[in-house]
Amino acid sequence: MKHPLCWLAMTFASLAATSNAAPPIAYAKVGAGNASEIWLVQPDGSGALRVYRGPSKVSVSDLDVRPGGGQIAFIEGITAIKVVTYNSAGVQQRVEIVPQPTGCRNAGLDFKADGELLFGQSCSGGTSRNVNIWDGSAVSTVIGNLDSQPSKVRWLRDGSGFLWETATASGLDVRKSDLGNPSSWTVIWHIPYPTNTIVYFDVAHQSDAMLVSFGSSAQVQQVPFDFAGVGQPTVLAAGQDGHDSPDDSQLLYRVQTHQGWNLVVKSGAAVKTIASGAGVTDWGN
Repeated sequence: MKHPLCWLAMTFASLAATSNAAPPIAYAKVGAGNASEIWLVQPDGSGALRVYRGPSKVSVSDLDVRPGGGQIAFIEGITAIKVVTYNSAGVQQRVEIVPQPTGCRNAGLDFKADGELLFGQSCSGGTSRNVNIWDGSAVSTVIGNLDSQPSKVRWLRDGSGFLWETATASGLDVRKSDLGNPSSWTVIWHIPYPTNTIVYFDVAHQSDAMLVSFGSSAQVQQVPFDFAGVGQPTVLAAGQDGHDSPDDSQLLYRVQTHQGWNLVVKSGAAVKTIASGAGVTDWGN
């Protein structure tokens, strides 16, 4: 039986050797002059390269990599959604700004493989709250006139609908909407007050499960779901901001240290730190 660290090293080496694409993992960090940057890196920590550098003292949040790579979407500040397109060498080709009315605030975004970008939006001083889709040129509203802003949104793994999290008078709802009739949603998980805030939220690629982290808990939890509700959570790692690899065999997450946040990949029992000073992150292709 191979030692877990040896097996992990061979797995990472195989991934790096068999792919000519840009590194699949993206993360934000603060660079020189307090400018937010977006970096790409291989699962073994090699091949790190910068694909975007933003203005000074403007934060980056809710970063997402398009499945298959080639594009990264993120929220810059709270009002701008930017999409960086890059080639197979990880070289930036263009930066687009998703068109929105002036003053809109955004929370949560997620790419589908065909390039449709799902995001939550609040406009007109919070009186207009929507779930929207950007198709690469125009924005359309999928669900409008909501009581509160969707703070997390994620496509279902088959693209037939999406999950979205929002506050209610009695707690937090995670709701499931089908694209055929998105306004007729199902509450699959209600978390009553007093409650932890869901600060990170993703969906597995090969199973119907959410990866969640709560504000007061340094854990990545896997929560299975179906049409009827959710199952018992399983703690996958001590950290936050968890994302599965495309085949769900490895877990990307962040661990807080005295110096900041480390970016970590877990494969079985083996754990490897691949970057330091990492902000929000995602695993694309």
